[in-house]
Formats: sequence, C-alpha cells, structure tokens
Amino acid sequence: MVHRPPVRHAPRLPADWSDRRAHALASKRKGVRKSADVTSVVLHRTGSNRGSDPASCDHLGTHFAVLPNGKVLTLFDEDVLLHGSKQLNAFTVAVEFVGNFPRADGGWRTGAATRDLPTQAQIRSGRHLLDCLQCAVGITHVFAHRQGTPGRRRGNCPGPHIRRDIGEWGMRRRLSDGGAGWRIGNGEAMPAA
Repeated sequence: MVHRPPVRHAPRLPADWSDRRAHALASKRKGVRKSADVTSVVLHRTGSNRGSDPASCDHLGTHFAVLPNGKVLTLFDEDVLLHGSKQLNAFTVAVEFVGNFPRADGGWRTGAATRDLPTQAQIRSGRHLLDCLQCAVGITHVFAHRQGTPGRRRGNCPGPHIRRDIGEWGMRRRLSDGGAGWRIGNGEAMPAA
C-alpha cells in the first residue's frame, strides 16, 4: 500500500486553465474509480503538433493536456478511468503534452509535419499541474508512458525533454518514478542516465 501524504491546500489555478470536460469524447471514458486509488501521474506526448487551439485536444483520452502556449486543459476528472496509459491506467492521471518532441536518440517521429521542443510555457504549466495534483489529489509518483506500455511504438513516450523538465523536476519535489529499472508488466524501464 502506498502511503499518501496529507492533502494540503491546493495552489490557486492559473487563468490559463481551461475546462474542456463538456467537449471530451465520452467514448474515451472506460469507467470510474475511487479517487483514493489515484496515486500517480503518467506523462505523454502527442507525437504531433496540434497547435494551441483547445478544441484540437477534445478527442484525446487523457485527463489533462498542456498546449504549446502553456494553457492547461482539463478533459476528464481524476476519478475517470481512461485506457490511454495501458498497464498504468488503474492508478494514474494522464497528462498529454502537445508536440512532436525528439526521441532519446535525437531522431523525430517520421511523417509528422513539425519537429518541436517543449516550450517554456509548457514546462512551467506542466510543473504547476504536477504541483496542483500533488497538493490537491495527493499523488506520490510520476511515470513515463513507456514504463507501462510494451514495444517500440511507445518506447519514447513522453520523450527525454518532458521526462527531464517535468518528470525529474517532480522527483526533486518528492515524487517517485518507482526507482531504477521500474516498470509495470511488460512496460519499458527508463534508460539509465
């Protein structure tokens, strides 16, 4: 059983936070879980740049999306079970960063129209979102999508930039990534630094 820290007062949400729950696809909703079961965040990247139009993310199966302009979109409540994170679904809140970010080997997703780096606004907003979830929900872990998904297709998700600038930042704020070599089921562990 994971020890949950006492829930502190949540930080004030920024003005660039947008509630898109009424626009999110109901077909992405796979069920409801107890809020107490949510202990972690899993970080994703879209693999393509949809720009900063909030409506471009309404089809995503994640709880939150962070646009290039830094706007954070709420797509589903934290107690909604989604299936976008494979073996991590039961206990995680999914956060998608919009962009085609480079792989760990420096290459890019083929066929994508853009080659992006996370913007400073995305990094600031992603960190603020982690802080909000740590305070309000009591999350204790931050994972990369690859840690719960097998195979080459998701082996890079969320990419080294999001992992470093958001995930490792969260770890410095007392979140865990499960430790060296951690993965669930047939997911892929993070490479050694």
